[in-house]
Amino acid sequence: MMNNNNTLPKPLEESLDLKEFIALFKTFFAKEEGIIALENDLKQAFTYLNEVDAIGLPAPKSVKESELILIKLTKLGTLHLDEIYEIVKRLRYIVVLQNAFKTFTHLKFHERLNAIVLPPFFNDLIALLDDEGKIKQGANATLDALNESLNRLKKESAKVIYHYAHSKELAPYLVDTQSHLKHGYECLLLKSGFSSAIKGVVLERSANGYFYLLPESAQKIAQKIAQIGNEIDCCIVEMCQTLSRSLQKHLLFLKFLFKEFDFLDSLQARLNFAKAYNLEFVMPSFTQKK
Repeated sequence: MMNNNNTLPKPLEESLDLKEFIALFKTFFAKEEGIIALENDLKQAFTYLNEVDAIGLPAPKSVKESELILIKLTKLGTLHLDEIYEIVKRLRYIVVLQNAFKTFTHLKFHERLNAIVLPPFFNDLIALLDDEGKIKQGANATLDALNESLNRLKKESAKVIYHYAHSKELAPYLVDTQSHLKHGYECLLLKSGFSSAIKGVVLERSANGYFYLLPESAQKIAQKIAQIGNEIDCCIVEMCQTLSRSLQKHLLFLKFLFKEFDFLDSLQARLNFAKAYNLEFVMPSFTQKK
């Protein structure tokens, strides 16, 4: 609606001078665009908040929007590993809460948590990824072998760089004895004239006119590292395809999971915000119009 001056009215939060307050409150949500409004049953939410007030709720890891995940799976697409991790983060938070409130069987909040029953597949999914969202060692034999080869090659490359960085023949051209990372490769930083002492590929020039050099012997190892890296990527893509096919069978549960997580996130945000700023919860009173 327009006011008398033909200008749009201010948002309610601005009219009530709550803009900064709400912006601060939003920082307590795990999801960047967390839904501030609680679900319709305010009385039930108020009961939960009062029940867990003395016990406390841990804050979950930050999560991204879930809508794209559901769209991809609905269209039979393949999720990236980081998108699968978004699901795992939500699952883990719910499991953490279920364990924390296991003995509080008299609470309505316990009843709510207990209603979230994970299909067996999701327990396996939780166990698949580490705390950084990477596939755990032991989950895939092919991936383990590739990672082992990659680590071995990286150590070989580091030895080559160390050897040149401490060689007498190259000493007059070395700017320092450190290993420099440029474009994903470990290399040396050399002064001009080095070509008579060492062969290799110049990856970049420094601001001072020095040369970041990838030695010829390290270059061969770097090519093998790149090849192994591509094979690792392919292996992870195959795993993601398999996991996505399984997740497509659990679309209804995922929708339920995302909805429950958002609600739990809104509860913990309120609780932790109130504790941080010494605030109290007040249940609104609704009066019927005559």
